Amino acid sequence: MKHVIIALVVFLLAATLQAAPAGDCAAAAETIASLRSLQIVADAYKIDYKKYPPAVSIQELQPLAQPVYIRTMPLRDGWGNPIFYLTFADGKSYVIASPGADGKFDESTWTREPKSFSDDAVIRSGVAPRVWAVGEGCK
Repeated sequence: MKHVIIALVVFLLAATLQAAPAGDCAAAAETIASLRSLQIVADAYKIDYKKYPPAVSIQELQPLAQPVYIRTMPLRDGWGNPIFYLTFADGKSYVIASPGADGKFDESTWTREPKSFSDDAVIRSGVAPRVWAVGEGCK
């Protein structure tokens, strides 16, 4: 009986932590981890097939990636917004993005470092990631 109670408490704590990120810092950290996981998925697929996964949305990517390259693929960012995924027609490049805290994609923010959690976070093949700074001042 004691083991059942402990398991129930652990389950409830895990569900609570996953359901409600503690503010923008936690949501940003979760989002960055999800975007980097998807980056690894795309890069691993390319190793096997010599091109990035042919998908124009996160939903199209899911059956190509799961469960071979990732057990459970993230479909939403830390704020609950859908993650953007696109492999370009040539199969040589991709873009993965989160709209950030405001939930609105703004491609004008894709070429500079994010200034706030409302700016989009973007990972492109062959380019340094443009993600939020989540560190010391973000606790």
